Amino acid sequence: MTAALTAGALLFSLAGCGGSDSAAPDSSAVEAAPGVKAAEETIAQISSAMPTSIGITEPVEGTIPASKHLVYITLNVPAATENIQFLKEAAKELDWTVDMISGGLSPEEFKAAFAQAVRQQPDAVVTAGIDAEFVHDELVQLNKAEIPVVFLGEAPAEFALANIYGLDPQEQSGRYNANWVVADSKGRANIVYYDFSAVKTVLQVGIGFKEVIDENCPGCTLEFKDVNGADIGTSLPGQVVSHLRSNPDTDYIVVAFSDLAIGVPGALADAGITPDKVKIVGANPGPGSRVNIAAANYEQAAISFPKQENMWRMLDVLARHWAGSSVAPAVDAPYPYFLFTTDNTKVWGGPAEEEWPIVADYRDQYATLWGLS
Repeated sequence: MTAALTAGALLFSLAGCGGSDSAAPDSSAVEAAPGVKAAEETIAQISSAMPTSIGITEPVEGTIPASKHLVYITLNVPAATENIQFLKEAAKELDWTVDMISGGLSPEEFKAAFAQAVRQQPDAVVTAGIDAEFVHDELVQLNKAEIPVVFLGEAPAEFALANIYGLDPQEQSGRYNANWVVADSKGRANIVYYDFSAVKTVLQVGIGFKEVIDENCPGCTLEFKDVNGADIGTSLPGQVVSHLRSNPDTDYIVVAFSDLAIGVPGALADAGITPDKVKIVGANPGPGSRVNIAAANYEQAAISFPKQENMWRMLDVLARHWAGSSVAPAVDAPYPYFLFTTDNTKVWGGPAEEEWPIVADYRDQYATLWGLS
């Protein structure tokens, strides 16, 4: 079975044979709603205040070398490509440089991007959102050249110096989003979930989401749909409108990451489907999504992705590696989470339309770890 088919099979297992995980609940199941109170408690914990720690507490032991050149390979979506600025900021602190290679949105483009990195022979590769199974041959070549690779995602230990924000954190993100839907709907949500099975870590968000709905929301219905990368921001908004017209009871649209919602609010408005009829929930929201959340413009909640903090964490891994110390303090440390909602804008770390970190002083915390403060 090919890698692409494997990802598709996972998506099929999420959706179930009929495309929906549960029929409309009977009244007794709805009244019980056993997971609502637990969901409300969970949401209160992650939405009342911005986190204050990057999670890593052990300083780097040894001397961090200067003049290293890195290549960043990423999915070609705004939420991933924007991270180059944060990598450059961290690299500058260490007297390193970093360039970006777009990985596109298909396995063929993934391979081409990694082949380009092999030709360039950088000191290290950092990559986000691209599954190792699609670039196996190129990883073998990087390994033979002793070029370390840090994955924002999951890769076999034989090819990855470290995996950052892999399957478990992504699953946790999905669980947080599901808890918000359960709490907001009081256990009575009819959900359509738009997934992106081309990326295993993104698929894991949906797995976590489904776990919570299955366990704690007998009064919810859930249907999964897969998204083709070429449809993001183009035909996908129309597909969402078509689904809602065919399924008027749907009141929650959940997307595996917020870029999947590009163009959807406008399409819903044009179709006469108002924000009081359906709510959008996402993950890793950029300024555009946060503006919509703040205004309750269809988008009303999204779990954070600590983009600045994680980009610096990837370089922290390399700093420890090249200094001759263990990378475990960076790999094993917990991650900060925050749930953006229409109701908690007063505790956000900055204006909705601007870019700002989850942990306000993350730079200072890393500088201390690196002996630069």
